[in-house]
Amino acid sequence: MPTPPPDLAALGATFGQVCRLTGLTARRVDYATRTGVIRASVLPAAGKGSARVYALRDVVALRAVGQLRDAGVSLPKIRKAVRTIKQHWPEVEDPLASLTLVTDGCDVLAVVPESEAGELLMSLAMRPGQLAVRAVMIRISAIAAEMRTALDLERKAAAETQEQAAKQPAPRRRKAKRA
Repeated sequence: MPTPPPDLAALGATFGQVCRLTGLTARRVDYATRTGVIRASVLPAAGKGSARVYALRDVVALRAVGQLRDAGVSLPKIRKAVRTIKQHWPEVEDPLASLTLVTDGCDVLAVVPESEAGELLMSLAMRPGQLAVRAVMIRISAIAAEMRTALDLERKAAAETQEQAAKQPAPRRRKAKRA
């Protein structure tokens, strides 16, 4: 890959740096850039073999693309999501780098910026524009940690009870009289 001029390279990340920072393969970064999902905003490609330089927001957007792809969202759905964001929020310059996105692997949803506490989600790919209310957001890892702690405390209490019972002499049993 050609090297960009030093003054432009200082303003952003080179193609190789982007691959390392995002964890994406060169092929994925190139494909996302060529298909218009993301752009190299500092120095776009100017023909075959030319260098690209990406701004930080481009790198963040590429990382978001990678995470969405890893979650099972197709590139056409990501493109559709970007179009929907631009249609509903034209003031948002870099949708993938500036909005909070949620996915279930099929649809991409954005937390509606105007919503009070981020409780409104908007479908971007499956049913563009449809709103949903995020009533409960469960953090499974926090629940698992809490349950693990509670279970450990319960086991410790049971072990202490058993130790105390073992230290006390067993009550003597009287033999029953036969009639």
